[in-house]
Amino acid sequence: MKKVLFLLITVAIYTGGLFWKAAEVKKANNKDVPTLYKYWEENGVPVFTEVASRRSLSNTVTLTGVRARNRVVRSLVAPQVSSKLEIGAIARITRDDVIYNGKVSFISEEVDQLSGLYTVEITFSKNIIAKKSLVIQVEIGHLEKSVVVKRAAVSTRGGKAHVFIVENKNKVTLRDIVLSGNNDDYYAIKSGLEAGDEIVVSDQRYLKDEQKVLVIKKVE
Repeated sequence: MKKVLFLLITVAIYTGGLFWKAAEVKKANNKDVPTLYKYWEENGVPVFTEVASRRSLSNTVTLTGVRARNRVVRSLVAPQVSSKLEIGAIARITRDDVIYNGKVSFISEEVDQLSGLYTVEITFSKNIIAKKSLVIQVEIGHLEKSVVVKRAAVSTRGGKAHVFIVENKNKVTLRDIVLSGNNDDYYAIKSGLEAGDEIVVSDQRYLKDEQKVLVIKKVE
């Protein structure tokens, strides 16, 4: 009799434990667990911003070339690029945090009949040791008093250049812009943006028009 009673008590305790565990699981499933997207919805997507400014900008074109000999880098360019280049134009390569300065020293007068490209050579002030292709920025003009923003602020997703402007301190507006030039670090804006506009310079993948944002101040 005692064994039967002990068995019944054990079964009752075990069954009660199962019911309690089931209730706790149900409670946990029904609990409103915070998610990243819910946090963004309530507080805004965290963003870094900067203010568009008006200043002069060196306009550059980007070339890809290979080391030809010693200090000379050779590049093959399309006719529309070749027409913008001049002998003596300032050029620059930034590689492994080292800057190499040079000038355009040769532009072929005739196009290669096979490739349809022109040959451009750039001579640098010091030897560049490289087995792979090099990215060269060549200055093709100077833009005076342009509205300028960092390259990180401009997105070209969808085939059009656009930025996100912060309005009312916590909401962004998607704005299409027209570019007039660029260099390594900045874009010059022809239209669509004014000096003093606050724009997003951080990741824009999670942003959309009229999105609520949380502006984070950078620590200098």
